[in-house]
Amino acid sequence: MRAIGRAWGWRQQLERGDVATLADLAADEGLSDRYVSRLLRLAWLVDKLSRQIDTLDGDLAVLGETVAQFIHYWMTITPPLPDAARQSARAKAAERFEGFMQNLGRRLATGDRFLKELSRDVSGDEALGLAAEPQTVERGT
Repeated sequence: MRAIGRAWGWRQQLERGDVATLADLAADEGLSDRYVSRLLRLAWLVDKLSRQIDTLDGDLAVLGETVAQFIHYWMTITPPLPDAARQSARAKAAERFEGFMQNLGRRLATGDRFLKELSRDVSGDEALGLAAEPQTVERGT
């Protein structure tokens, strides 16, 4: 961590123009150009990773809110079941949930991701010209 902090300081010196070149910086620190160069690359990498984590954090927040809103909407519009149907509905729900968990486990184990699959499908449709114009359905009068 000290090395990253040190490299961050060097980066700021270079950006402010306190030192003209990497070689000048290395000479001022009594270090080799190669060592200073490696640490500077590490500082830039840490900065890039930090920005990517911030982006993922925002994406995760959007995903969580989307799922929560979908569940809230679903629960709001779904009418309650009559007492006679609850037993069979619970059994069917348990069966479907088990299938869901097996499918989720399989997809996570193989690295398949729905969003990647979706983006491939959308890209394929656009390449074929299928997504260019929405289709209209004519109704008989």
